[in-house]
Parts: sequence; structure tokens; C-alpha cells
Amino acid sequence: MINRLISRILHAIENLSPRGRVWLGLVSLSALILIDLLTSAPLALTMLYLAPVCLGVWYVSAHFGQTLMAISGVAWLADGIIAQIPAPIILWNTVIRLIFFLIFIALLTNLRDAYLREQAMARRDPLTGAYNRRAFHDLLDHELARMRRIALPLTMAYIDLDNFKAINDLLGHSVGDQLLIEMTTMMCENLRTIDHVSRLGGDEFVILMPATDVRSAEVALDRLKGMIQGAMRARHWPVTLSIGAVTFYDAPASLDQAISLADHTMYAVKKRGKDEVQVIVWGNEKARERG
Repeated sequence: MINRLISRILHAIENLSPRGRVWLGLVSLSALILIDLLTSAPLALTMLYLAPVCLGVWYVSAHFGQTLMAISGVAWLADGIIAQIPAPIILWNTVIRLIFFLIFIALLTNLRDAYLREQAMARRDPLTGAYNRRAFHDLLDHELARMRRIALPLTMAYIDLDNFKAINDLLGHSVGDQLLIEMTTMMCENLRTIDHVSRLGGDEFVILMPATDVRSAEVALDRLKGMIQGAMRARHWPVTLSIGAVTFYDAPASLDQAISLADHTMYAVKKRGKDEVQVIVWGNEKARERG
């Protein structure tokens, strides 16, 4: 029961905006300080101060946690003065508490940074650094949800490397890995920061392009294909690209439907002879443009 309650509280904090988290930390600490000043001196609440400080460090920043700690130090000094405790004892107690809190904040900051690094690595393809399949599904779900709120199109492009197996067979897997890394780098460097590049496995990639209509998608994908294949020719790598894309003007019923549309479009390109870009439209383009 307690674990469930704590889990719900932490989940609610995660869903707050950054500003909301700051206000929560300040309000909760202020309430704790007020209670501390109104209670008798023998009742020590020092450990309770760790709660808003730790939440501030984890959900906002180490700097914000240190700010909450400094405010707590002022409150401890004021509490000692109100209780008429001798000044040397007040200073000693405050300094010891602050040192303890600083150590705790440092340890928690390192733990948070390690957690964030592990979380980021779990969403990345270890070879290319592109998003992995799991992250792609999360990103697509997010973009489709945004489509339902905002009248902007979304383009999803499936990319498959033609003749990639020949690279591995003739030149070795190390060259194949290098090709995939360089291709990912070129895509990331020549797309917008709001576009998302994911590697689904092997030589299959997918690009999510928010706020991109069919004409913009065709121009961007043709340009990207030409740049990548130019680099392939310069390295004497006999590889071309088959790109099948869908521009959604209406959100599909499910992730599976969206993925299936792009996947089938890409395989239609390969059946026609490969080395081509095709972008199809899903939904009412004209109605969306008028909206």
C-alpha cells in the first residue's frame, strides 16, 4: 500500500512541468519550515528536509537542490535563535547538517546522472547511436498523439539499403558497420533537429519527420538520398537506397497500421527495382491544409 502510494506520488511529480516541480519544491519546503518553527525545539525535523531537497535534485537539478538546502540552513539558524540556543551550538548544528546534505546531494546527483545515461543508452542503437526500435515506437506514439491535437502532418520514411549484404560478404562486417555509422551520421547532420532517426535492425532505418507535408517530404528525402549515395560512390560502396514514406494528414488507428503503411510502401519500391523514393498520402490532404 505504501509503495503504491509513493509510486503514484512520484509519477504525479514526473508529469509536472519544470516550473511546476520548482514550485512544488519551494511550497513543500516552506510548509516544512513553518511547521518546524511552530513546534518545540526538542522535536527535530532535520531528516524531513531531505525529502524536498532530494526531489529537487532528482526532478529539477543539483543547483536547485542546493538552493533548497541553503534555504533550509537559514531556517535552522532562525529556529535556533527562536529557541534561544547558544550561538556556537546553532552554528555547529547548522554546519554539520549542511555538510551532511552536501554529501547526500553529491551522491544523489551522481546516481541521477548514471541513471539518465543508462536510460538514454537503453533507447539507442549501440552501433550507430540512432534510436532503437523501442524508442521509435515511443516517438511514433508521441507524434501521433500530437497529430490528434494539432493540425500538422507527419511523415514517416522507411529506408532499406540495397545490396548491403554484398558489402558484408565481399568487404567484411567491419566495413558494413562503418557504412551504417556513416549513413546514420549523414542523416542526423542533414535533417532537422525535430526529425528522429531510428535503426530498426540490420540495414533498415526509419525517419520520423513532424510537421512535414508530402511535397516537403519528397524534396527532403530525394536530397538526403542523393547525398548518401554520393558518399557511397565516393567510397566505392555499391549501395543504393529504397525509401518508402507515408505522409499522414490524419492519424492512423494504431501504431501497427502506421508502421505497416510505411513498410509496405518501402517494399513496393524494392519490387519495382529499388533505388527510388516514393511518398504516399494517408488522410485528407486538402482538408488538413484548409484547417
